[in-house]
Amino acid sequence: MEMNYDGVLVMPSSYAVMNEEEMTYVEGGNARLKTTKSYLKKNTCLAEASHLIERQIVTGMTQLQIAKEIYAHSLC
Repeated sequence: MEMNYDGVLVMPSSYAVMNEEEMTYVEGGNARLKTTKSYLKKNTCLAEASHLIERQIVTGMTQLQIAKEIYAHSLC
């Protein structure tokens, strides 16, 4: 699924609704990030993804894949 950072958000039919408390922290693999509104910006997500790769916190994913995950979790 191609993510578009600009424009209308279209959620998949199987998305899960989370309350604010559940969204406080997003965990995935070895990465644990506190969600912030700044992750709604593509460049911020790409920069954080780069840091996660450099520190070898996340492996097996491209920078763009990681950035999309960060962005998607922030939207939720």
